[in-house]
Amino acid sequence: MKTSILIAGSLALSLLGTGCATKKYVAQTIAPVEARVTTAEAKNTEQDTKITANASQIDSVDKDLSRTKERLTDEAKAQLDSFVQSLDGVNRYIVEIQGFTDKTGSPVYNDELSQERAQAVARYLASHKVPLRNITMLGTGVADGDQRTREERAQGRKVDVRVYVPEI
Repeated sequence: MKTSILIAGSLALSLLGTGCATKKYVAQTIAPVEARVTTAEAKNTEQDTKITANASQIDSVDKDLSRTKERLTDEAKAQLDSFVQSLDGVNRYIVEIQGFTDKTGSPVYNDELSQERAQAVARYLASHKVPLRNITMLGTGVADGDQRTREERAQGRKVDVRVYVPEI
């Protein structure tokens, strides 16, 4: 019994003798981590600013898509080229591509056509070194709006491209 009390007492003293980390040790250990976090936040802010500057070009890539085709116009290709350049230096991002149609045609046809439009943009981006793993496509069918006039229907035939940069 005495030996077990003696062992327990020596164990308790050894634990108490080691103590906790000092404030100086904690400060030295945390300082490099805080510096890395600050650097990462600065990079995220810089990336967000860069992408926001190109938001007007990104949101409406091509409003001149015809009712039956998913080909990109030269203007759309120029906008996509500018978009790809805006991604330079951005390490982690996801590109979301949404294809839309006007309200003419059957719902099934419009869904397929909107998907083909999104795929056409995705193929173009992939051919310009945007990794496929960073691209998501969505054919959403008919765009929102009344679409009573030709101009309104033309505005519905579009592809929207958005970039999401995760916060670290």
